[in-house]
Amino acid sequence: MNQQKILHVVHLTTDSAIGGTERMILATAEGLSKQRFRSTVVTLCGGGVLEQFCAEKGIAYRSVNMKSKKDFFAVFRLYKILKDLRADILHTYLFHANTLGRVVGKFLGIPVILSGQRNVDIWRRWYHNLIDRLTTRFCSVIISNSNAGKIFLHQEVGIPEHKIDVVQNGVFLPEVAQSSSSDLFTILNVASLTEKKGQEYLITAFSRLREDGISAKLVIVGDGPQRAYLEDCVVTAKISDMVEFLGFQESVDAYLRNCDVFVLPSLWEGLPVALMEAMAYGKPCIATRVGGIPELITDGVDGVLLEPKNPLALYESLLRLYKDDALRLVLGKAAREKIKTQFTMDTMIASIERIYSTLHKEILK
Repeated sequence: MNQQKILHVVHLTTDSAIGGTERMILATAEGLSKQRFRSTVVTLCGGGVLEQFCAEKGIAYRSVNMKSKKDFFAVFRLYKILKDLRADILHTYLFHANTLGRVVGKFLGIPVILSGQRNVDIWRRWYHNLIDRLTTRFCSVIISNSNAGKIFLHQEVGIPEHKIDVVQNGVFLPEVAQSSSSDLFTILNVASLTEKKGQEYLITAFSRLREDGISAKLVIVGDGPQRAYLEDCVVTAKISDMVEFLGFQESVDAYLRNCDVFVLPSLWEGLPVALMEAMAYGKPCIATRVGGIPELITDGVDGVLLEPKNPLALYESLLRLYKDDALRLVLGKAAREKIKTQFTMDTMIASIERIYSTLHKEILK
């Protein structure tokens, strides 16, 4: 009997820093059946900690070391890397990697090319959508991590619905959901420090909470281009003594275990991994009604949903949860149950494996 071929999957993404997309790439590469698949992670930009994470997990890693968007020769370096790797399946993620990967992959004749839609990208201009439409013809399927992402691609970008599959993110469920034992009401935000994550509105809401004399602490985990601006906001609001900027952390488990409320005040999103992990820990979560977040949270049932850019509503929700211990427990328990039943890592990996196998068999017909 012939032994089944192990398919080589190359995961091509833009950045080598660690965010939600990169963590899902790592989880996918590590979780795929070793009897059926092997993975290599390739990044356009180098210098980030993704290479270290891949090494720790035994996942092959290469980087194009793209210097800037004007680094034209990066295309040739990507061509050489992909040619050397001889991929059976090329899975691209994020706009720049999607664009270059589809074109170079098609030129090389890689049997299966598919792309990932990780966000509802309201930042796009008309030419981004045009480029996406033109290069989509070179890939078999786009996998969106949310239903909102699929709607965006179809209605705003103009990509046919039949070409878009939805595979929602999955996370691991901690064995025990643990609650904070501190007397200090701790609010946690885990996200990149970028405009889209909306931390400035959280800082404004927290400032008002402190003005009320409430003994509370705000912990912000993550790094990014807005860090200096956000630190200035904290100084201006005179709350520096109760706000901690912890920068990038390899593991956020301890912070999730020890917080009372998790807040994600994003302006746009896909299906945020950090929010899912907070829910998995049984934490009451406040988030904005953008992107795929309403697919995770039903307002008042397993979390709180607010409109973006509304620090007053965020303050009022924080105040309500601060005063109501029972409500925090109810929301947290329901959040954990939703992750347990609908958003597991096993479900995500199984769906991706099924798509990979189906597309490869269709190509070989």
